[in-house]
Amino acid sequence: MQWVITAYALMLAAFTILGGKLGDMFGRKRMFVLGAVIFAVGSFVASISPNVGILILGESIIEGIGAALMLPATSSLLISTFHGRERATAFGVWGGVAAAASAVGPILGGYLQSSGPAAFKYRAAAKIASTGLYGSFLPSLFASTPYIRHDDGMNCIHPSAPAEDTFRLRP
Repeated sequence: MQWVITAYALMLAAFTILGGKLGDMFGRKRMFVLGAVIFAVGSFVASISPNVGILILGESIIEGIGAALMLPATSSLLISTFHGRERATAFGVWGGVAAAASAVGPILGGYLQSSGPAAFKYRAAAKIASTGLYGSFLPSLFASTPYIRHDDGMNCIHPSAPAEDTFRLRP
């Protein structure tokens, strides 16, 4: 099991910079959504794994790539969405949630791993990723400005862009 966790961390570290670059090229929200879908697929593959090889494929490789797409997108979406004091508050909440997840996640994961079926743990991760994916589209119902123009002239997708703009390539 230690190799699965180590391989996940390796995949996350190896592909995070690439995830940030892809977010710059194709849109941050688009990469967040794609990362959440990939993460959910990896969680499902891990939940049905009959052996360690498939578990490594699902949890380490597929989930690691999905997380590497989502991680840089979250911080850049916060930067493009909030300004001034609101940005500081948003990053404080983001950091607090990450710290709480780092503290509670291993304890809860260890409990679930030792007391229940491992499939429950991975299916729970798939459900959480699916909920996050659904939640990423809720602000689009109230969108008034789908695009933001940065000083460098690069267009990026605003986190509250309509869902149809999220998956369409920009000119």
